[in-house]
Amino acid sequence: MVGGDSLDRIYYRFLLVHTGFMIFTGLPGVFINTFLMSQTSTMDVVLIYNVLGYAGTAVGMLISAAVIHWLNAGVVSVIGIVGFNLLYFQLILYGTHAAAYVVLLGVTSGLAGAFYWMSYSQLLTEYTNLQNRDSGMAIISIMSSGVNVVIPLFAGAMISVLGGILGYNVVFGLAFLIGIITAIGAVRLPKPASERSTVRHKQAFLLIRRRKALRFALLSEACKGIREGAFGFILSVLLYHLIKSEFLIGFNTFLSSGVSILSFWMISKHVNGSNRIRYMEVAVGVLFAFSVVNVFAVSPAELVVFTVVNSFFAGFILNSSFGNFLDVLQIVPEARNLRPELFAQKEMYLASGRCFGIFLILLVDRLSGGSMLWQALSLVFLTATQVGTVAASRHTSCLAEQQKSGV
Repeated sequence: MVGGDSLDRIYYRFLLVHTGFMIFTGLPGVFINTFLMSQTSTMDVVLIYNVLGYAGTAVGMLISAAVIHWLNAGVVSVIGIVGFNLLYFQLILYGTHAAAYVVLLGVTSGLAGAFYWMSYSQLLTEYTNLQNRDSGMAIISIMSSGVNVVIPLFAGAMISVLGGILGYNVVFGLAFLIGIITAIGAVRLPKPASERSTVRHKQAFLLIRRRKALRFALLSEACKGIREGAFGFILSVLLYHLIKSEFLIGFNTFLSSGVSILSFWMISKHVNGSNRIRYMEVAVGVLFAFSVVNVFAVSPAELVVFTVVNSFFAGFILNSSFGNFLDVLQIVPEARNLRPELFAQKEMYLASGRCFGIFLILLVDRLSGGSMLWQALSLVFLTATQVGTVAASRHTSCLAEQQKSGV
């Protein structure tokens, strides 16, 4: 039904492990942001936590690229999972004083993400190919949306029922236990062997300079990050700012994730390398229109509607840009044996865009004194930057086609 018959048994084992990862990271998910915000009553601590997380992932990718050559993708994913468990242990340990340790929390989150997502990217390129990659990525996204339909609502209800610090600690503790189970599954995955034991960041950098397709694929990821990083949490944080209810945040995620399943089902059935750009253009147009509407009607109901619309259309941008990058890695002959190093470069570009977007929101928040109107205007600007994502992706596709045809 979603193109899954073109994927083999090993892919589905990989999907099972990744679903465990999505569950144990989705339980705390956005509630780490609300937990920190509830202690300070300002958005600053949330923005700092996320900036440090993104920057930490980018820097950590340079390290994990070396480790994945020395060990293997399965062990590297376990290191990432253990890192997230350390984050949850820190949140339980610091409790109501966690906001005072936001730097440590952000760095821990970032480094954990670096190791897990390095392994994920490596294994995804092993278990999919040019013909079934869009279907494979869409199935993962459908599973992610399915997890997000249930897990955040469950976590939000638990926090609301148990109340305060107890509710948060139970959620963090449960995530810790599921993380251990996921690590066991990750160790048992088939482990593609690296062809060498040393990292080659310089060679990857030089390859990017030589290959325009790689440069534009990375530019697309940087532009994508400007909006994607902030929109990963900002709508839920703004909603929490208006109505202090963890249950409502969970319910909002429940609605938006249900819509995401439909979106990624459509992606798996209809999107491929030949039409990705057209779908991206439509998505950017719709999201820009709704971001403008949001300026004139900042309210809890409107934010819920905007979150649902964003959940449906954002996937057409995110999956297509990343899919283009993965295709280029497969098409450019010299790139295959430099995949970990190129994933690290991709994360650096993506993190640069994410941090820029969050810094913009932080600047607007400071200058406007926390004005919701100005925050809404900043979201319009972040969405407008996706014109750059589409343009870079279009050029990437053209260059990739030329590479395949030997032009």
